[in-house]
Amino acid sequence: MSIVEQGLVVSGDIFGEVDLTVRGIIRGSVFLQNANLHIDQSGYVQGEIRAERIIIAGEVLGDVIAESGLQVASTAIIHGNIRTAKLAMAENAKFSGGLDIQEPEPVELEIRDFKTLSEEDYSKLRRWRMQNHIE
Repeated sequence: MSIVEQGLVVSGDIFGEVDLTVRGIIRGSVFLQNANLHIDQSGYVQGEIRAERIIIAGEVLGDVIAESGLQVASTAIIHGNIRTAKLAMAENAKFSGGLDIQEPEPVELEIRDFKTLSEEDYSKLRRWRMQNHIE
């Protein structure tokens, strides 16, 4: 797990495959593959965020794409569009933008049964979905 601590300002995009907690400021997009993102109450991100699971208690100015699920705390402020498969939003959370809740469709790659996928095929599918912005 990596942490952007309070008092730290990061300018530029962040790419990775490890869980990230943001307590400081990120002025750029955050793209995490197979990893989770937690924006603490003191955290602020100005840019698109994309991760497996996302928890927002701070502020985001940009689009939010959560592969598996998004949890929005009562202290959260989001100015941007949300796309996720599952959403939990607390009372008093502030949100301004569009909302798209959709489950992934297996027919995207003509796959009828996910249970028969090999680990390698599953990895290829996830990479393809990330590249094509498909949840």
